[in-house]
Amino acid sequence: MKTLYFFFDFLSPYSYLAWQWLSQEHERLQSTGMQVYLRPVPMAIIIKKFVDKGPGEIPPKRDFLFKVVLNRAQDLKIPLACPPKIPFDTYPALRIMASLVDDSARIDFGNKVFSATWGQGLPLTDELLAKILNSMISPDLAKAIQERSQSRETSIMMKGFIREAQEFGVFGVPSFILENGQGTELFWGHDAIGALQSAIAGEAWYNQVEYAKFTRALSAHQD
Repeated sequence: MKTLYFFFDFLSPYSYLAWQWLSQEHERLQSTGMQVYLRPVPMAIIIKKFVDKGPGEIPPKRDFLFKVVLNRAQDLKIPLACPPKIPFDTYPALRIMASLVDDSARIDFGNKVFSATWGQGLPLTDELLAKILNSMISPDLAKAIQERSQSRETSIMMKGFIREAQEFGVFGVPSFILENGQGTELFWGHDAIGALQSAIAGEAWYNQVEYAKFTRALSAHQD
């Protein structure tokens, strides 16, 4: 059985692009017998394990990457609008996502949060999150979800997601981890989805002979 993990943060516009594919393919992937796990994680913590600065803290890289995001959104005919302030606090939204009890609710919530922030350029406020939850479920259930999102149980769950990402070697978001019974493969970024689809289909997505040469060359240099 194959398993797919999707690590993302609402702060990342590339997560927004990757989410469009994942949310559309979620049911189909599950219908093939694949287990799909949504893993909301704070981007800063994931990145800081490897580097001192994230891409948004390096001005030339930040500026180039956002131009690429705009270009890709245009090609994919996906609306993209810049939120009024970057970075913005996504932790409440990530915790709510973790607190929802089933994937259909998580997909619905993720669609609405991404649509509001990167689709419409709205600020991710507590009021917006409350409005989104109330559009999905009854006010009483929405209040219960918000309370659960602030609980110790949810804190432990979020720490577990972060630890899981670090164990898989995730170094940025969005990242997909594909487990196929023979090991795991990491696919980083929206532009890796094509390679991910090849791997899901059981196709070779890179030249394994040349990759073996590459790893040997790296080992020789490090020695």
